[in-house]
Amino acid sequence: MEPGTMDGHGKIGGKRAEPLVAGPPPYLEALRANAGLRSFYSSPEDRAALLDAIAEKVTEHRITLLSIDIFDTALLRRQRSELARFRCAAKRFHRTVFETGGTPDFSIEDALLARIAAARAAYSVNGSKAEGGDPAFREIAKTVCSLLRRPELTRLYIESELASEIDDVQVNPLLEAVRSRFPALRTIFLTDTYLEGPQVRKIFSAAHGKVRRPTILSSADGFGSKAAGTLFAHAERTFQVPPKRALHIGDNLETDYLSPKRRGWQALHVPLPVAELAARRTSFERIFRGGRGLPTAFRRDIAFAP
Repeated sequence: MEPGTMDGHGKIGGKRAEPLVAGPPPYLEALRANAGLRSFYSSPEDRAALLDAIAEKVTEHRITLLSIDIFDTALLRRQRSELARFRCAAKRFHRTVFETGGTPDFSIEDALLARIAAARAAYSVNGSKAEGGDPAFREIAKTVCSLLRRPELTRLYIESELASEIDDVQVNPLLEAVRSRFPALRTIFLTDTYLEGPQVRKIFSAAHGKVRRPTILSSADGFGSKAAGTLFAHAERTFQVPPKRALHIGDNLETDYLSPKRRGWQALHVPLPVAELAARRTSFERIFRGGRGLPTAFRRDIAFAP
């Protein structure tokens, strides 16, 4: 048999055709070499590599809806853990009570522990996120202030934590690059969080520094979650797009990549670099074990969350 002829079984030259195994996309290689997401996205070359990966998906699958995760994708956080962010919010709340003429009869540590307990109670009542959503932040804030015996401060607590969130993030320069390269592509933002859509929009708009009303779907709004896949289904219905024409981008392997893929969406995973994940874990351990530490009763219910 001559090379290049068929052997009657669909094989060329009598040999089984070897499948092409693609390596990781170039943007992932660049990401691994970076100290953090902010440094990755600030690099024009690294940004261009990710834009090329998006363009490939958009062209190959005729994408008409682009969905972007909010925190650690559209909005880039500092290299602090969730627990560290909670403590910063507690400190701001304590200070704000003073600045508004009040007298806090609780410490920063009291406010932090109340925040941890309130979240634990809210998620216990709400059930698993995978079942369809997150509890609303307003209910968590109400419980925090009830535990501190200052229910009248609930609104101030909400404002303080939102202000702390605004200070923690910066807008990803990728967003403007996407808008420039794909001007006709509808772009929305999806997030699994206890913050409701209007609260996330407030953080987004304040960080952006421009008057924008981005389309934001949150798992605290009652339409499901990314984890359960129901928030993706809600986006399909709302924007009348079939799953195969939608693309989602985010940092969480389960909720931003595997979950949309199960729905039939295209997806790109842009994870936290190892160095940044390590820095966030260090900030967690500093509060969890360092200094005055946390009471044992709270430690058993606190897991590291970046």
